[in-house]
Amino acid sequence: LALYVYIAMCLFKMGYYDVSMENLSIYGEAYPDSMVVNNLKACNAFMLCNGPTALQELTNSFNEKLRNENDLLRHNTVVFTGGEKALQVLPSLIDKIPEAKLNLAIYYLRLGEIDAAAELMEEFEANSPESHIVLGTIHAEIGQMTGSEEDIQRSQKHFDVVGNSPNECDTIPGRLSMASSLFLQQNYNDAIEVFDSVKRILGNTDDFKWNYGVCLAASGNYEDGLDVLMTLSQESFKSDLSMWIAKCYIMTNNPESAWGLYLNTNDPEKELDLLMLIAEEYYKLGGFQFFYAAKAFSSLLKLEESTSFMDGAIGASVGYFRHCTYVKSQRNASENFSEKLAEIVDMLVKLESPKSTRIA
Repeated sequence: LALYVYIAMCLFKMGYYDVSMENLSIYGEAYPDSMVVNNLKACNAFMLCNGPTALQELTNSFNEKLRNENDLLRHNTVVFTGGEKALQVLPSLIDKIPEAKLNLAIYYLRLGEIDAAAELMEEFEANSPESHIVLGTIHAEIGQMTGSEEDIQRSQKHFDVVGNSPNECDTIPGRLSMASSLFLQQNYNDAIEVFDSVKRILGNTDDFKWNYGVCLAASGNYEDGLDVLMTLSQESFKSDLSMWIAKCYIMTNNPESAWGLYLNTNDPEKELDLLMLIAEEYYKLGGFQFFYAAKAFSSLLKLEESTSFMDGAIGASVGYFRHCTYVKSQRNASENFSEKLAEIVDMLVKLESPKSTRIA
C-alpha cells in the first residue's frame, strides 16, 4: 500500500494532482489518520481548487495544536492563507523546509518588496520550475525598474528554462513562462498567442489580466488592452496600472479620460509620472493634441520649475495655434476653437515669462 503514497508524491511533483488524489484515496482508506496522506491531499486541493479549500482539508485532518507545532503544517498553512503570518513563520523554517525560502520570496514579490526578495534569493541556485519562475520574476522586476539589460537577459533565461522544458512547456506555468520570455524580448504578438492558449483557464484572474492587457497595449492593440486593464482594481493591483490605462486613452484618441486620470490622482509621484506621459505623448502626436500637451507642461511647471517644462508649454501652445490656423484655412472647417484658445492664452499669461507673454 505504501507504494501508492510514493506514486502520489511523484504525480504531485509532475503536476497530475487529480491522479495523485486517486492514489492517496487507496492508502487513505486503510490509514485515514496518516499525516503524510492528509497533508498531501491538502496540497493537491490547493493546486486543484484554492487556498481556503486546502486549509479546510488541513483543519479537518489535524487538530489546532498539531497545526501550530508541526513545521510542515505551519509552512503549508501560511501558503494556503496567501501569506498570512509569513514573516512570523517562514524565516525560521528556511533551513528546515526547502520551499520556505521560495515562498517567502513569493510573499515579498506580492507585496512589491523586490529588493527584499532579491536579497533573500541572491545566492539561490534554481533547481525547479518554481524557483526558475521566482528568480525570473525578480530579475524582470529589477530590469524593468532600473533598465538593467543584464537582469532582463537573466530573467529571460530563467523563463526559457521552464517554457522550453519538455515536461513543462504544455503546463500552465510553462506557457506563462514562455509568454514572459517573449514579452521581455518585445515579441508581443507571439506572447499574445501564448496568452490566448491559456485565456480560457486563467482569463478571470487579475495576474493574467494584467499581463495580457499590458501585452496587448505594448503590441499597439490599445483598444483591447484598455478593455482588459479596465477590469482591474487600482487599489488592489499594480501601482502603474493608471500609467498603462492613460497610455491606452492617449493612443485611442480619448484625451479627456487621460486628463481625468491625472485630476483624480492623489499620489504626488504618480501625478508627476502621469503628467510627463500626457505631455510627452501628446506633444509627439501634435495637431489638436498640442492643447493637452500644453496643459500638462503647464501643470508640471507648478510642481517643478524647469526650463524644459517651460519650453514644452510654450512650444505646445504655438503648435496648437498653428493647428487652429491650418484647420480654419480649410474649406467647410466647422470646429470651434475659441474656448480652448482662450484657455491657452490664459495659461501663457500665467507662465509669467517674457516669451510666453509676448506670444499671448
